[in-house]
Amino acid sequence: MTITEDILPLTVSIKQTENILCPGTASAKLESAVKGGKPPYAFAWSNSSSTASASGIGEGNYSLQVTDAVGQKAQAEFKVTGPPALKVEPVNLRSATNDRISDGKGGVEVKGGSEPYTYSWNSGETSHLASKLPLGPGRVIVTDKNGCTASAEFIIKEKVLPELTATRLASGEPIRMEKIQFDADSIVIKPEAVPSIDELYEFLYDNPTIIIEVSGHTNSLPADDYCDRISTARAKSVADYLINKGIESRRVISIGHGKRKPIAPNQTPEGRKKNQRVEIRLIKIEE
Repeated sequence: MTITEDILPLTVSIKQTENILCPGTASAKLESAVKGGKPPYAFAWSNSSSTASASGIGEGNYSLQVTDAVGQKAQAEFKVTGPPALKVEPVNLRSATNDRISDGKGGVEVKGGSEPYTYSWNSGETSHLASKLPLGPGRVIVTDKNGCTASAEFIIKEKVLPELTATRLASGEPIRMEKIQFDADSIVIKPEAVPSIDELYEFLYDNPTIIIEVSGHTNSLPADDYCDRISTARAKSVADYLINKGIESRRVISIGHGKRKPIAPNQTPEGRKKNQRVEIRLIKIEE
């Protein structure tokens, strides 16, 4: 009497049991599930593994061929993906007063990886925001929950307007923007004035409840009506620059005082240059 062995068709599937923790690493694990056929089974993975599972797997496409004791074969494929790359970008960098006062500021924008993140700044701070950054080159390192790291470097510049503080403005004292100079008969902002106005923009961005007045002034040589017009237009040029960068127009009021508020004698070129100025002062702090 002949006994016929009933062997079911051989099938195989693959599942991932361990993940890739950090981009570029090989920490995944794949396991096979075999049904039917006749044991023992021979395993041939595309990464040269020859057991029922394959470990130390990186990102990519993998295939497995299983052969049973009677020569039946079955194949399966699997794609292993990793987490998105951890990317770090410093944002909202703010200048430091000088090389003796470490009061530069900055934040960091993180994409990819796996939350939560931890932070390490060159100032020793460990939040996503830093407020004690020293002048010069800096670095922030971000680590995700899997231990993956990414870093970014940046430069903290020296303040152009160290006197520009909420406390100073709140005293009611106007702050003279000495580096904002205009060519004769011009209302066009000169390139060398841009860093000062950018610093004013950053100040307003960081202090959203403050409303300021930008006032233009001239020396006493031109006619009164001309001084009024050009001082007003110059103040408006500064205000428009701030508004175009994103400051609400209601927070920046521009006005021209012409030659009516000199701060130096107009008899010398030096005095006239001082009088031909732009100042800012606090209008109010919103509740």
